[in-house]
Amino acid sequence: MVGSRKLSNDEVEALLGGLEGEDEQAVAKQFDPNEVREFKFGTEDLSLLGDYYALRMINEKICRFTRSVFLPMLRIMPRISSFPPEVKSFDEYVESCDSFISVTNNRIEELRGN
Repeated sequence: MVGSRKLSNDEVEALLGGLEGEDEQAVAKQFDPNEVREFKFGTEDLSLLGDYYALRMINEKICRFTRSVFLPMLRIMPRISSFPPEVKSFDEYVESCDSFISVTNNRIEELRGN
C-alpha cells in the first residue's frame, strides 16, 4: 500500500522551525563537496518532467516506425496511435494490475539475412 506523500502539519512546522533557527554560516560550514551521500532507491523524489518530453517523442517515433512496418504487410488498415506516457511509481503500477506476477526483461538478437 502506498503511503501518503503529503506532509502532516507537525512535519511542516518542524521544517519551518529548522529553517528559521539556522544562520547562513552554519549551513555553509556543513557542506562538504567531497562527502559521499547515501542514495536509497525509491525514497528520493526525482522530477521526471525534463524527461517527459523525450519519452513522448520516443513514443511517437516508435508509433511512426510501427506504421511503416505493418501497413505494407496488412490488407486491412490498422489504427496505430501513440498515447502520452504515464509516469507512476512501481507501487501504483502493481496496484493497477489485476493479477501481477513478475516483471521479465528479454533481449532478442536481431535477425540477419534477407
